[in-house]
Amino acid sequence: MRHGILKILVIALAILVLSNSILNLIQLPRVQASEENNQQQTCNCNLSQSNYPIAAHYITVIGEPKSPMFQIEPLSLSNFTSCGCQSCGQTYNNIAVNTTILYQNETYVLTKITYTVNDTVYELLFEHAILYKYSEVSSGANKTLEFTLTKISGEGTLLQTYSLIYTVQQREYTLDIMTWLVPLDSQTYNSSFTVVRYVASEQNETLSLEFVEFNMPVTLSQLYSVLSIVAELMSNLYGYYGNEDGTYRQLSIAYNTIRIELEEVADIVDLRLPEYNKLIMKSYAILSSGSDECKACIGYYAWLCIIALAVITAVLCALKFKGCIPCGVWCWNLIRCLVTPVCWRACGEIANVICTFLKKC
Repeated sequence: MRHGILKILVIALAILVLSNSILNLIQLPRVQASEENNQQQTCNCNLSQSNYPIAAHYITVIGEPKSPMFQIEPLSLSNFTSCGCQSCGQTYNNIAVNTTILYQNETYVLTKITYTVNDTVYELLFEHAILYKYSEVSSGANKTLEFTLTKISGEGTLLQTYSLIYTVQQREYTLDIMTWLVPLDSQTYNSSFTVVRYVASEQNETLSLEFVEFNMPVTLSQLYSVLSIVAELMSNLYGYYGNEDGTYRQLSIAYNTIRIELEEVADIVDLRLPEYNKLIMKSYAILSSGSDECKACIGYYAWLCIIALAVITAVLCALKFKGCIPCGVWCWNLIRCLVTPVCWRACGEIANVICTFLKKC
C-alpha cells in the first residue's frame, strides 16, 4: 500500500512540474487570472490537455548496482482529469521578514532571515557553499558541474542538503542533470532525487517522462551509472518504435545523449569527488526529453521554487516541535498550499518572470 501511494505521489509531482499541461496552466492570461480572483471560490487545473503526445514509463531498479535488473511499466498520462482546490480564506497580518547577507565570497554565502510574527522574532540562517566546481569549454559544447552544500538552521534545528548540478549547452540541445541529496549521517545519504532534462533546439512533437525508483542502495557514482543504463534501454526502446513510423526517433537520439553524459558524471564523481561518493539508501529519478526552451526554463525554475518552499515548510514544521506556535500555523498552511495548485501557480508566475528576464520566453 505504501509503495503504491509513493508511486502515485512521485508521478503526480513529476506531471505537475514537467508536463506541458501544467506549463500551459501557469501561463494563463492575466485577464483569466483576474476573473478567477474575482470569483474567490475554486481554482482548477487541467492535466488532461497536452499539445503533444507524452511517452512515459515507470522503471523499478532491482538487484545489485553492478548487475541491475529493470522492471519497465508503460504509463498513460492522457487519463488525468481536472482537479480543484478551495480557497483557504485566511490572511495573516503583522508579519515582517528581513534578509541580510552576513558574509559572501566566490564559494560561500551566509544569509540571515529574520521574521517577526505578532511581536515575536525568529531567525533562520542559510548557508550555501560550493564544494566543487568543474567547467569545460570547447567549440562543440560548454559543460559545468557544481556540487554544493546548503544548511538551514534556527531554533536548535538543522537541515542539510547536498546538490549536484551538471549542465551541457550545445547548439542542438541543452542537458541538465540535477540531484538533491539528504544526508543520514557522515557516511550515508538517506535519500536522493534526480532530474535529468534534455531540451532539443528543434521542435519535437513527442515528449517523454521516465520515472525511476531504486529498490536498492547505491553510491552516488553508481546512481549515475545505473541511470545511464536506463537511458540506454529507453534509447533502444524508442529506436525500435522509431524504426516503425519515425515518431520516436528523436527520443532515441536524446536518450543516447543522456546516457553518454550520465556516464561522464559518474566518472567525475568517482574520480574527483570520492569523499562525497557515499551510499544512498533510497533514490528516485525523473528523465525527460522534449523541446521548447521557454517551457523547459519555466519548468526548471518552477521546480526550484517548489523545492525551496518544501525546505522552508520542513524547517517551520521542525520549529513547531521546538515550541514555535506561529511556525506550526505556517507549517500547516504551507503544506496545504503545496498539495493544491495554489503554490504551483505562484511558482509558475515567478518562473515566468525569471525566464522572461533571461530572454528564454
